[in-house]
Amino acid sequence: DIYIAVAGPMSGPEALFGKAMIKGIQLYLDKINKNGGVDGRDMRLLIFDDKNDDKKAAEVASEIIKNKKILLVIGHFGSSASMAAGRIYRKNEIAAITASANAASVTMENASYFRVQPSDGFQGKFIAHYIVGAFKKRAVCIISDKRWHSSALAKDFEKTVYDLDVQVQKKWEFDSESERLENDLAKISSE
Repeated sequence: DIYIAVAGPMSGPEALFGKAMIKGIQLYLDKINKNGGVDGRDMRLLIFDDKNDDKKAAEVASEIIKNKKILLVIGHFGSSASMAAGRIYRKNEIAAITASANAASVTMENASYFRVQPSDGFQGKFIAHYIVGAFKKRAVCIISDKRWHSSALAKDFEKTVYDLDVQVQKKWEFDSESERLENDLAKISSE
């Protein structure tokens, strides 16, 4: 058999994402196996829980590389967990691919890590060009979460709109994990 590892948040507050990862991968592997597998060999999925935590992701990556049956890794979910695990994959030359981690640093200078979605930088630039090109806007406001992904995307967006000679009229930042989130968003909305 051919073994593939999936690493992501299988427990904890983001477990829903991990379960979705498993369902999607297993659906495809079932289809492959139903049609004879790969050269007559079935594809098997081994599941690893990193809780989307950097330290746990590094531990999981260390466990994965010890299992010589594993051909490649699908995951991790978040960018920081992917970067922590990615150092281990790079050192041990095992391929990993993520469908959700979009920080440029996940794949930058790591020939072992791949992603299927564009980086934050690309997304920020694309959104800025779209707003200017499609909507002909010359002024914008920016609302972003303080969490890493949103913050990085907002910075790339802001840099691009300045390069396009578009005025940033106002910027707001909120913390999606704050107990005051509802109040903070209401305040931003009223402004």
